[in-house]
Amino acid sequence: MENCREIIQALSPEEKELIRSHLKTLTGSSRRLQLFDLVDSNRVKSDMEAAKILYSSKPNSAYSHLKTRLEDIILDLIFPLRVPFGSESYFQHKFQCWRRIMISNFFLSRQAFRPAARYLEEAINLAMRFELAAELLIAEDLKIQHFPRNLQDIPPAESGGEISRAKMFMEIFEMKKQFRELSQTDLFQNLDAGQLSCPIEKFAQMVVSGEAGNNFCRVKYWGYQIMIIHEKIRGNYSRAFLTASALWNLVQEKGELFSQPEILDAGLAYARMAFINKNPFVAFGMAHSIRNKSSAGSLVELDIQELFFLKHFYAFDFSRAEEVLAKSKIHPQKLVSDFHQSLWKYYEAHLAFVRGNYKDSLHLLRNNPELMKHKSKWLLGHKLLELYNLISLRQYDLVEFKLNALKQLLKRQKMYNIQRGKYIANALSILLRKNFDFKQTLTALQNFNSLQNNAIGFAAWVPLNFEVFSVENFLRLGELADLGSSTAHSFPTIISKVNPGLNPMSLAWIEYSYLYCGMNLEAL
Repeated sequence: MENCREIIQALSPEEKELIRSHLKTLTGSSRRLQLFDLVDSNRVKSDMEAAKILYSSKPNSAYSHLKTRLEDIILDLIFPLRVPFGSESYFQHKFQCWRRIMISNFFLSRQAFRPAARYLEEAINLAMRFELAAELLIAEDLKIQHFPRNLQDIPPAESGGEISRAKMFMEIFEMKKQFRELSQTDLFQNLDAGQLSCPIEKFAQMVVSGEAGNNFCRVKYWGYQIMIIHEKIRGNYSRAFLTASALWNLVQEKGELFSQPEILDAGLAYARMAFINKNPFVAFGMAHSIRNKSSAGSLVELDIQELFFLKHFYAFDFSRAEEVLAKSKIHPQKLVSDFHQSLWKYYEAHLAFVRGNYKDSLHLLRNNPELMKHKSKWLLGHKLLELYNLISLRQYDLVEFKLNALKQLLKRQKMYNIQRGKYIANALSILLRKNFDFKQTLTALQNFNSLQNNAIGFAAWVPLNFEVFSVENFLRLGELADLGSSTAHSFPTIISKVNPGLNPMSLAWIEYSYLYCGMNLEAL
């Protein structure tokens, strides 16, 4: 009765009249209106008195339901907010938590402490159950500030409980912030070595290993996300894949704790690491699933398009790669992101190159300043493709100049993991010294297969990086096309001899796509 009385007494006269008018319009609400009037007029002091008037009995379940429903109607009128129709469960929980915080604030402003405490405790319980970090911090702060400890029905806080939970959730915020920064540097592939030993990574490792001393799934979520990037940048692709797999299992098991974008981001990380680890079954099974669930025009949808573009590119299916490229040109996220516009123009330049349109490829590169200005690894890829085009056009005087510029760029780089760039520069330097005799160049590098097998760790080519068309592939195709002779064939002539009709989910496709970057050279 005390809660009900405080709720009604906290209302203004205008609010009371609004509630009376509303109750009169509801079918079967006569008892609710009667209870409202009894409490408002202070004619009853207890539930026993109210139940005797309304039901001629002691308080029973019908009376309890009546009182609860009256409170709900009052709050629905004062706070006529509704969670959007069809919202996913995560946002429903988040909305309900915020609504209870707002209701608590309302009663606090009216000095109605018991209902304020009740709804705030409900908010805290929701925030704890569904790991809503921001909401928990706000609710805990309100509880510490406003509730006197002499109210018997307000449970005392555990010693330091609010503070320890606040500290833990601040760690979530710090991890999310770190992840956003890492994902940006990973996007440009220019992470500095010093960033790999930051304190937050150690905490993330503790979370992933279970040493952090808590079992909060949202803490683990960001711990996994951070570790995926760290392992990927270090070249530990198999460990990054296992971490991505663990992340995906987490969001599947505890889906109600995560928003749909967070679930899709986890799936995207899993698909990308499967792609890098040469597991197309997982990569494109997941990619299809995410594409079907992602919203039209979302960034996740554009990122998935990148995977499908590379899949078609590596499998010689350039017409389908062109279709994906055309879709990317009108994608909303690409239109508002300078980086994504540049990235897709970069892919377009590679398509022009493999089709023998070398001048078009150079034009696309030279009119694509966004990737160049960041001094990132995309700039290395930019200069590499430029060299491929110049060699194919036999503009050898420019090749030496551009290769020296590439070497100077590598000397100035402070990025972590530039072994692959140095390896590329070394291979092209040998080609220059051998007067563009591709056969002699490959002999000097021993042979292609040994070169590929020995190129381990950071020196190995991997998908989804700046080097879309590998230097090994370029050298071997250059030998087959005899680019150094006066009767050289174009790359498209050589490529056209390869049968692209392999099932993209077959084991043959794995070798076909990855071992030679999509070039089944032995078939030639």
